[in-house]
Amino acid sequence: MFIFGPSSLPEPLYVSFHDEEWGLPVYDDQKLFEVLSLSAALSEFSWPTILNKREKFRKLFDNFDPASVAKFNEKKILSLKSSGSLLSEQKMRAVVENARQIFKVKDLYLAFNF
Repeated sequence: MFIFGPSSLPEPLYVSFHDEEWGLPVYDDQKLFEVLSLSAALSEFSWPTILNKREKFRKLFDNFDPASVAKFNEKKILSLKSSGSLLSEQKMRAVVENARQIFKVKDLYLAFNF
């Protein structure tokens, strides 16, 4: 739990994320894919910014369902770009490619999170 002075209070979403998600093991493939994808956005944004836009990211990436995102084609990727995504095209393509790689890992090891 965070302890802050009155002038340094962080955003509530960030405190909630820190206290309830950060550092905890994740065993659900969809949740793990979401955390992986959001973490990749750290090179462009801070955690508070990412968390404030989390619902938008979920909408853009089909609630981070790896099976759905793995099927995104070129047209869908370009539509993400034109829909005002906060991520660069390169980052969006990385999210899609990561979804595809999840299934390669599952083929080899029978699970993504082991």
